[in-house]
Amino acid sequence: MEKGITPAAWLVRGPLPHGQWRQVRTYGRKIDLGAVMRRPAGVWAELRACLRSPRGEEAGVRVRCDGDASLAVGGRAVALTAQGDAWAGRLQLGAGDNEIVLTVGAQAPARVVGMEIAAGAGARFVRCRPPGAGDPDHISGVFLYWRPSMAAEGPREWDERFAMLRRLGMDTLIVQFSVIEGTAYYPSELYPPAAQGDIDPTGEMLEAASRAGVAVHLGVASDEKRWWQIPYRPEEVPQYAAEESARNVEIARELIERYRDEEALAGIYLSHEIHLGEEWAGENMPHLAELFNRMCDGVKGFAPELAVSTAPFFSLRGTIEQYERRWRALLRETRLDILMLQDGVGCERNITVDNMVPYYESLARVCEETGVEFWTDLELFDLKPPKVVAPERVAVQLAREAPYVSKVVAYSIADLTPEFAAALPNVRLA
Repeated sequence: MEKGITPAAWLVRGPLPHGQWRQVRTYGRKIDLGAVMRRPAGVWAELRACLRSPRGEEAGVRVRCDGDASLAVGGRAVALTAQGDAWAGRLQLGAGDNEIVLTVGAQAPARVVGMEIAAGAGARFVRCRPPGAGDPDHISGVFLYWRPSMAAEGPREWDERFAMLRRLGMDTLIVQFSVIEGTAYYPSELYPPAAQGDIDPTGEMLEAASRAGVAVHLGVASDEKRWWQIPYRPEEVPQYAAEESARNVEIARELIERYRDEEALAGIYLSHEIHLGEEWAGENMPHLAELFNRMCDGVKGFAPELAVSTAPFFSLRGTIEQYERRWRALLRETRLDILMLQDGVGCERNITVDNMVPYYESLARVCEETGVEFWTDLELFDLKPPKVVAPERVAVQLAREAPYVSKVVAYSIADLTPEFAAALPNVRLA
């Protein structure tokens, strides 16, 4: 029996500012390329997906595109014929993974594109990697937590910081919060600034990141007073979801209006760290999805090209089956682009480099099914005495986590002393 399936996400290459390839999730079976790439008149783009078939079979395909389109499977061109408002064809699938390459806009720019395949019940889309990409072998990004002293830094300090990151092979910076306990690290009309006078800490940082070729994901606000208690007061959760999402959408609006034209700006990071245990299961789950969707939709409404991310954590309570089931339910209902799982090795939750692996394996499956890009947030610290981290521990963390993710980022830049950084796995300082 055949079923109609569409990729949960595409790898897209085209006029994108940060890196040659980017994963773009599919909503409503289509992608608005013009919005995603800030080209309202349309673009040329190459889209890749991977279709896994348990055995060789023939499948039908329908492509909807407002420009020209060509399709190849496993390197073989597929003949497409006009059929109403779409192009139709037949695919010869081999047993196993079949690489699908859809090229649009080569002759007539494309703004909207979508595809559906009618294949056997066992066929499904799976994780797709850019050509030539292998498993991550080093830390390529790092978190930054604003300190008051950093608010006064200028181009020299930021250029030095980004030069160090580039020497370490890093290309990504995630700012954990842009507003910390009611203080904004950018010129805000909503919150008092951390910097004096006309200094713009986030602007200085983004300009230096652009010079260095580092992509930046700006965090929104912290909510240390209520976020951890609110799920235990279910009667307050609906109002909290509405108010907290509205507050952070306004922060995202300010950040995007001020910095959207900065080449370094690649995404917005939602600073609320999800622990998907009993506290958010059941009647609270729809409100958690609503909270994140309102924030995602707010960001996408201002700037569809920006990736939206968050970094959840886990504990050893409950079963792996519960963990996977809850995350599958949440990610099917939310519109997040990137999930960065905190590995928990540095915290005081009895998580080790061995017992964390099933959680990565489980969440990798869910992200593959739902089209969410899966990163790891590797912890460089240790809260347990004697609070010393050896590069050898980091090497084991990297080896355990890398097979399940597409990128390794770490927490945090504060832990990267020059000596420690130089000893990290696969770092070759220039």
